[in-house]
Amino acid sequence: MKAGLLVFLLLQLTECQLLVDLYYSASTDLELKSVIFDKLNQNYQNLIEIRARLISSFSDLDYYEINLKIIVDLTFSTSISAYIKEYVGRNHIILISTQDLSYSYSRWEFFSHSAQQDHENALNNLVSFFNWNVFIIISNDLDESFLEKYPNKTVNIFYFPNTSDQNLADLFIGKKIKPTGIQNLVILNPGETANKLLKSLENKIILDNGAGVILGSQSSWNAKFDGLIGYTESGLENATDYYSYEALSIAKLLNLILSFPDNSNSLATREFLEKSTVNHYLPGNFTIINIKNSQKVNVGYISQGSLDFSSTLIFPGNSTQIPNSPYTNISIWMGDGASNPLGFANSSFTVVKDGAKYALKAAVTDHFLDGFEIWQTHINCGAEVYEPTFSLNCYKKLVNDPGVAYLVHPFPIVALGDITSMRMLNITIPLIADHVAVGVLANKTEYPEFMRIAGNDDYRINVLMDLMYIFGWKNVLIVTENSTVSWVMYEYLKARAESANINIVNKPEEMQIVENYNPSHFDEYKELMISLLAYKTRPLILNMAPPSSFYFLADMHNAGIEMGDFILLYPNKLAFAYTTISDPSMLESMAPIAYGGIVINEAEWIGEYGKEVLKGFLKEYPTINADFRCFSYDTAMLILYALKYTLDQGQDVYNSSLFNTYLRQQRFLGCSGTVSINSQSNDRNSAPIGIYNLRYDSQYNILYEQLIGAYDLGSLQLFSFYEDAIWYNNKTNTPSDTVENENGCPFKNSQIEYSANGAGILYGISIGIAIHTIVLAFYIWKKWWNVEIQDIREPKLIQFEDYVAMLMILIDFLQLISVGPDIENYDIFTYTLPHYTSINWSSQGKNMWLHMYFALVGILAWLLFCVTIIFRIGENTENDLLGNWNILSKFSIPILGNALFLPFISVFFSVIQCDQQIGSKLSQSFVRKDCSTFCWKDTHILWAILSILSLVLYLPLAIYFRPYWELSQEFINIKTRPLFLTIKSIFQVCIIALSKTVKPQSQALHGLFYCILLFIFTFICLKKKPYNESRMNLWQIISYLAILWSVGLSSLYWIISAVSIEAWMLTEYLGWIILFIIGVYLQKLFCPSMLFNEPGVNVVKLFRFSLGRTICASEINKDIKEQVSRYSFHLSSSRAFIDANSSSQIAIYRIEAQHHCTEQ
Repeated sequence: MKAGLLVFLLLQLTECQLLVDLYYSASTDLELKSVIFDKLNQNYQNLIEIRARLISSFSDLDYYEINLKIIVDLTFSTSISAYIKEYVGRNHIILISTQDLSYSYSRWEFFSHSAQQDHENALNNLVSFFNWNVFIIISNDLDESFLEKYPNKTVNIFYFPNTSDQNLADLFIGKKIKPTGIQNLVILNPGETANKLLKSLENKIILDNGAGVILGSQSSWNAKFDGLIGYTESGLENATDYYSYEALSIAKLLNLILSFPDNSNSLATREFLEKSTVNHYLPGNFTIINIKNSQKVNVGYISQGSLDFSSTLIFPGNSTQIPNSPYTNISIWMGDGASNPLGFANSSFTVVKDGAKYALKAAVTDHFLDGFEIWQTHINCGAEVYEPTFSLNCYKKLVNDPGVAYLVHPFPIVALGDITSMRMLNITIPLIADHVAVGVLANKTEYPEFMRIAGNDDYRINVLMDLMYIFGWKNVLIVTENSTVSWVMYEYLKARAESANINIVNKPEEMQIVENYNPSHFDEYKELMISLLAYKTRPLILNMAPPSSFYFLADMHNAGIEMGDFILLYPNKLAFAYTTISDPSMLESMAPIAYGGIVINEAEWIGEYGKEVLKGFLKEYPTINADFRCFSYDTAMLILYALKYTLDQGQDVYNSSLFNTYLRQQRFLGCSGTVSINSQSNDRNSAPIGIYNLRYDSQYNILYEQLIGAYDLGSLQLFSFYEDAIWYNNKTNTPSDTVENENGCPFKNSQIEYSANGAGILYGISIGIAIHTIVLAFYIWKKWWNVEIQDIREPKLIQFEDYVAMLMILIDFLQLISVGPDIENYDIFTYTLPHYTSINWSSQGKNMWLHMYFALVGILAWLLFCVTIIFRIGENTENDLLGNWNILSKFSIPILGNALFLPFISVFFSVIQCDQQIGSKLSQSFVRKDCSTFCWKDTHILWAILSILSLVLYLPLAIYFRPYWELSQEFINIKTRPLFLTIKSIFQVCIIALSKTVKPQSQALHGLFYCILLFIFTFICLKKKPYNESRMNLWQIISYLAILWSVGLSSLYWIISAVSIEAWMLTEYLGWIILFIIGVYLQKLFCPSMLFNEPGVNVVKLFRFSLGRTICASEINKDIKEQVSRYSFHLSSSRAFIDANSSSQIAIYRIEAQHHCTEQ
C-alpha cells in the first residue's frame, strides 16, 4: 500500500504538463466557457492539461492536487470568486481572472487584461493626439466622474445600453448626437452594439460628412467602415467577438507563464508574474487600428502614454485630416502645414497661424456667424520652400475642395509659388497674407488675388533708414540671401540708403549668402563672416528669412565674432521664430550677436482692444511669445467680416471675384490697429510701425523683443520713443557706427590661431635665404676679399670715416639688442631706443607699409649706387652732376649697406611673416605686423614677391660692397677685416630669420638660440680681430658681451617671470657698468690709441693773423709745436709726427704768417 502510494507520488512529481482548471458557475455563459476551453486545448495540447470544473459553493473547493498550478476564474460570481481567492492563497495556486469581481485581495490572483486606468489613458492619448477639445463619449457604463480626466476639454457623455435593436440606435444618433453638431465621437460600447451605432452614423450621413470616430478596446471587433480609428489591447487585435476576445486575453497571460522556465514552482512563478505585471494587471500596451478597405489595419501602438504611428491615418471620406462638426460648413484654407518638399526639413514656424485659429474659435464663442461652422482646410503644400512639381501636385488634390479664402504661408517664395500653382489649376480664391513682406506683391494689377495685413519690406526699410539718421549712423553693412526676393529688397535698400546719404560699406560680392543657408555652409562662408570685421562698422542689416538668418547668426558666433562687433538691424520680427528652435547650443550662439539689435515691424496688440485680444489669446494658446499671431488674427477677422457682409447681402461666399471685392471694402478695429486694404494696391493702409530692441533672458534662454518706440504716419510726431534701447554693452548711450578692436585688427584676439601652413612657408623662405646668404657670402669673400689687413702700428691722424666706423659699433649694439627677446617697454635705453633707432621700423598696421615703401626705394637707390661704383660712373669727368652722384654713391654704402642692413632685411621678412590665422585656409593667415592684410592672396602675393626678390638682390650686393667701401677709402685708418664683415652678414641674416620664426612662438627658446649664435660669433671675433685697431677690437667684443648679457637676462625673464621688472633692469644695468669698467681698465693696460686728432692752431691768433693784426708766424708755430709735443709725450716710441695732409696746411699758415710779419 505504501509502496503504491510512493510510486503515485513520484509519477505526479515527474509529470511535465501544467494542470489548469477552468472554474465556472451558474452565472457563467456556457458558450464562453466552451470557446475558451476549446481554444486553450487547441493551443496548448502538448503543454498543459485543461479541465473544466463547476463550482457551486465553497465545499467544491475542499480538495488538494499537487499538480494543480493554475485556475482560471470564469464564475462571474462575487461570492464564489472570494472563495477561490482564499483557496489559491492557501494552496499556492496561480489564479487568472478576466475581471475583478471581489473587493478581497490575493497575491495569487492575476488579471488577463490591462487595468481600466490604462484603457482610459489610451483613450486620453488618442484624444490629445487628435487635439479634440470638444467630443462625445458613448458608453454603457461610464459616469460623470470620467469628465475629471478632461478638465480643459468639452466632453459630453451619452449613455447607450448594449442592445441589438438598430431602430433604437438610429433614434439615439438622430435625436441625441446629431443635434449637438459635434462629429468627434468616442464609442466604448462593445461589439455588436458598437456596430449598430456605426450603422446609424452612416444612415444619418454623419460619417459621410467626415466625422472622427474612436472605437474602444471592445468596440472594433467587426468594424468595416473606412476611416474609423480603434485601440485594443496588444495581442487581442484578431478578436472577432466577446468570446474570442476573452480567450485571447487568457492565452496571453498563459503565454507569459509558460515563458517562465520554472513555472512548475508556484512561488517562483508568482514572483515572476508580479515583476511582469502592473499591480497584477497586464501592462497597458495597446494597438491602434485603422479601418482601411474594410479591413482592420494595425497603424501604431500606445505604450506607457507614448504614441507611435507606423503609417498614415485615414479618416472617414478617405481624408487624412481630423474632421470637424456638422454645422453648415464654410471652408477657409489655412496655410499652417509644416511639410516641405522632399529633401528639406519640416517647418517650425506655422505657429503664427494660431492667431487666426483663435479668431475663428472666438467667432464661434461670440456667435459671430450663428448657424455656420468655419471649416479649416489645412494646406500642406510647402511651408518654407517652393518646388513647382510638389506644389502643383499638392494643389491638384484641393481643386474639388474650394475655400472662400486662403491664409497663405508667411514665406514670400512660397506665396509667389502658391499663386503660380493655383493659377495653373484655375483656383481663383483670394489669398490673404498675415506677413508676406516682399515688395513685388503690392502690385494689384499683377496679383489681383492677393492682399496682406502687414506692410511690405519697402515701407519698413524707409523707417529703418530714418531711424539710422536719428541714431547718427552713416555706415552700414548688409548681408543678403542670394534669392530673387532678397535681391529685389536689396535694390530698394540700396536706393533708399543712397537717398539718405548712408554708406553701404561692403561690396555686393561680400554680402551674398546662399539661399536656405544652414550649418553645412559654415566652412564656405566663415571667411566672409570674418571679413566683415575689417570694415569696423557696427550696423548690420540682415536681409535673410528665418531659419537661414538664425543659422547665420549662430555661425557668426562660432566663427569668433563676439557681442558688440555688430549691431543687428532686422526689418522683420525675429524672436517669435527664435523660440521654436529646439537646439540650446544654437540659441546660446545666436544670442550674443542678436542682443542689443533693433527690429522694425508693424506694431501688434496695440490699444485697449489689442490688449484684450492678447489676453484672451494667451489663455487659449499659452506661449512665451505671441509675435505675428496678432497679424494672423486680424487676417482671419478680415475674412469673417467679409463673410458676414457677403451673407447679409445674400450673396454666395464661394463667388471668388465678389468675395475679393468685399474683402477690400472692409474696415474694422483689429489687434494691430485699424485694418483696411489700400484700394490702389494689395497692401494694408498705413499702420503703426513698432521699434523693438532685442534682449536676452539667460535664465530661460530666450530672446525677446522689447517695444521701445513707434513710427506712425497718422501722428503729428512720426517717431515716439517709450524707453531707451539697451545696447550690446548694457548701456543706453547710442554707440558709434564704427568700432575699434582692442588689437587694432579687423578681428578679435580670440579668433587668432597658429597657422601651420603660413609658418611652413615662412620657415622655408627663411632657410632658403639663409643658405643663399651663406653660400654667396663665402664665395664673395674668397673671390674678392680674401686679403690681409695690417694692424695700425704707428700713430695716425683720425679721419671722419674713422668716426663713422666707431659709430657703427653703437648702431650694431642697439640693433642686436632689439632683435633679442622682448621684456617690456620699461625704459628708453634698453627697449625704446633700440627699437625706434634701428631695426624695429616695422611698426604695427599701415606704418609697416610706409617702411616697406622706404625699403624698396632704398633698395632701388642701392642698386643704382652699386652700378655707379662698379662702372666708375663720374670718377674722371668734368661733369659736376656725375661727379657729385659718384661721391653720393660712395657715401651711401655705409648707410644703405651697413647701418640699414638689418632694418631692410627685417622689413622684407615681416612681409612674409604669416604664422597666424583666423581660419583653416592659407588665405586666412595674416601679416603679423599688419593684421588687416591677409596673406597669399590679392596684393600680398605681389608684396611677397617683391620682398623675396629684394632680399635675393640686396644681400649679395651688400655683402660685396661692405668691405669695398672701407678698402677703397684712401684716408680711412680703421679698417674692418672682410672675413668679419662676411661672417657678420651671415650672423645678421640668421638672427633676423630667427626673430621672425622662433621668437613669436617662444621668447625663451629664441633667446637661447640667439645666445648660442652670438656666443659663437663673439668667439670668432675674439680670434680673428674684426678691426686693425686694438681699441676698436676691444669695444666691439665688450659690446657683444653686453648684448649677450642682455639677451641672456631677457631669456631668463620669460622663464622666471615672478621677479619684478625693476630687478631685471637693475641687473642688466649693473652688468653693463661692470663690462664698461673692465673695458676701460683693459684699454688703459693693453690698448694705446693709434689715432689722434689733427693739431690745431689758436683760433683767436689765427683770426687776428688773417685780419692783418700783429701776430707773427712764430707765435702760430709755437702753438703747433706745443700740441705735437703733448701728443708725442704719450708715444714713447715715436717722435713728433704730423700727417702729410696736415703738414701742408700748417705750412701754408706758416708761410702766410712769415710774409705778414715781414710786411710789418
